Amino acid sequence: MAQPLLARRPAWTESTRRWPHVLFTQTDASFLLEAAVIGQHQETVLLSIAVAFVARCLLVLLFLPFSAMDKVINHRAAVAQARLGVGWAALAPIMLFAGLAIEVVMSLAILTGIADRLAALILAGYCIVTAVLWKQFWKTPDFRLKGASHGRDIFWDFLKNIALAGGFLMVTIGATASGVHRFLSHPLDSSRPYAVYAVNTADDGER
Repeated sequence: MAQPLLARRPAWTESTRRWPHVLFTQTDASFLLEAAVIGQHQETVLLSIAVAFVARCLLVLLFLPFSAMDKVINHRAAVAQARLGVGWAALAPIMLFAGLAIEVVMSLAILTGIADRLAALILAGYCIVTAVLWKQFWKTPDFRLKGASHGRDIFWDFLKNIALAGGFLMVTIGATASGVHRFLSHPLDSSRPYAVYAVNTADDGER
């Protein structure tokens, strides 16, 4: 593990008091150079955190704020759409409220990194369920691969939902298969999306 920068600064000794310029030119110069490099790295750290946050904003942008806001502004239309999907008028308002809660709470969890892996799994399931209930391209009478087709338009929406579910699953398990075991072992853990780990370039060069 790399030693903190200040801990590596040379101590002042009796010989240092007699020949301070020698120590500065031979040792402190490299120390100040390393401090300047770390200052540049801090800018990279801020940029990395910003990019990670923007990426998560783009991932949940469909739900928060737009879909959630649409359910509030166009409440009656949203209830009617929910009724078409579940086929039961009494259940439609409950489904709508549940969908609104999922979109807001789970999106905020992904943005903040609090239990974000579990939240992403829930949103992945939400995307698949909404695709199956409200993007039923297989029931349209005019589905075709060529020419004008309302069914094909719904098919593309269906695929977008499925693709978005895949993106959320990547947040849940990460980029490798080992993430499945980690998630099952600690489902409430955060993926620590804004953590920036220091890289020991000296150690890397020796490998």
